[in-house]
Amino acid sequence: MTRELEELVIIGLKRNKRLGLKPSSQTDVARHFGLSNPYVNRLITGKAADTENTKKRINEICGYIGVTEKWYLQQKGV
Repeated sequence: MTRELEELVIIGLKRNKRLGLKPSSQTDVARHFGLSNPYVNRLITGKAADTENTKKRINEICGYIGVTEKWYLQQKGV
């Protein structure tokens, strides 16, 4: 995940928290997908290995949080 997308995810979580929506934290995301908190953090901060599974999880997380993936895909040239 690029730094820009990491910031977009964090902004999305903060927006949700301010509006009283879920997910509003990385813990909410981890619980929803049945993942560990450290793994979700690694995905969001871009420290997870760049694999197809990682890309799939990032897409799922962005969709769940409500941030657009279109920009991210354009940046990656997909």
